[in-house]
Amino acid sequence: MSGTTYRRSSFALPKPSGFNKTREKERFELSTLNDKFADYVEKVRYLEAQNRKIQMDANYLTEKQLENCQKVKTLFEQEISQLKEIAESLFKEKNIAFAKSQEVQVRHQNFSFCLFFLENLFSEYDSTIKTTFISNIQRIRYFEIRN
Repeated sequence: MSGTTYRRSSFALPKPSGFNKTREKERFELSTLNDKFADYVEKVRYLEAQNRKIQMDANYLTEKQLENCQKVKTLFEQEISQLKEIAESLFKEKNIAFAKSQEVQVRHQNFSFCLFFLENLFSEYDSTIKTTFISNIQRIRYFEIRN
């Protein structure tokens, strides 16, 4: 290294002929693998975008379903409230009707007793009237016969 410069081109070593073929083959394989990798990356990005879209759709549908469920729940609760009011009203009406029924039964018993009493009284008066009538007819006959 005393002052001499070396040039590469002047001392170039001859490359074996198989070396270039191997290197070209490796380049082609690397290019093919790089293309495949790029395709895979592109496919992954596409699938990620599809996944985000599907996730957004699923979230939207879940929100809609919750809204619909809430609407149905509200309607159902209103219907239950109305039915409870109707049931309470019917229960009150039933109790009022039952009380009136009891009152009618008591009146019926009272009227039955009065009717029984009046029938007995009428029967007694009837027999008294008949007895008195017969007795009066007998007196009249007795007086007619004597006169």
